[in-house]
Amino acid sequence: MSLGCVGFAIAPTSWLRVAALALIPIGGAVFQPAFWCLPVMLFSGPAAAASIALISAVGASGAFFGPLLIGLLKRGTGGDSGAFLVLAGVGIVGCLICVGLRQTARFSRRSAASTSEVSVKIPQGLTRL
Repeated sequence: MSLGCVGFAIAPTSWLRVAALALIPIGGAVFQPAFWCLPVMLFSGPAAAASIALISAVGASGAFFGPLLIGLLKRGTGGDSGAFLVLAGVGIVGCLICVGLRQTARFSRRSAASTSEVSVKIPQGLTRL
């Protein structure tokens, strides 16, 4: 995603800018599955639900503030390049936060026994479907 924003900001021709713009939704689609796994890996029960709700609320506010910020930066810098470089910076900061979370002890994969609340016993004769 950040690569597409930087590419758009520095591309000299309109064809390269269109190609860079195509990278932005591709990057978003690539990181979203891993991103939405974070709340469940870090929290359990009601805390996981609350963290997912917080992410949704921040995303919804970003849908309002994002275009506003882009318009202000575009007006302030006189072009699109500054706005897309700021978007790339925000994406890179988010990436660094996720990498930093991975380094902490709290961000570790819980065992299956600690995450499951229901245990299912399979009878001996039903080992294959």
